[in-house]
Amino acid sequence: RLPSHEDRALLAQVDVYLDVPGWGGGTTTAEAIGLGLPVVTLEGRTARSRMGAAMLRHLGIPALIADTLDNYVNLAVRMGRDKDWRLAVGQDISTSKHRLYADTVRLNNLATFLLAASRENPLPELHSANLA
Repeated sequence: RLPSHEDRALLAQVDVYLDVPGWGGGTTTAEAIGLGLPVVTLEGRTARSRMGAAMLRHLGIPALIADTLDNYVNLAVRMGRDKDWRLAVGQDISTSKHRLYADTVRLNNLATFLLAASRENPLPELHSANLA
């Protein structure tokens, strides 16, 4: 594990970010996208293994989402070998990354949901007697 500033410095030196199969990078994947790096991911069954795929779909770049481990390896190898494609995908990510970072619609929808949920199921009042 690296401290976050070293992690970002390392990302700035690579050509491709490989989202970890079965786990997913989450924050690191979002940082890679912020740098305009092509991201190759394998969509899994768990929420954490689907975050990279969700980000790429939101950007409109589903071609980097593998559905099998073999496809993941093939995408990663192609991304490493095909410089023209890699640069084109990086450009697509750079021009669409604002969708990930400046999407106030989804943020507002989440805020609306949380407010409604808290009204329906308010938390009990905290009193000093309840904290003992």
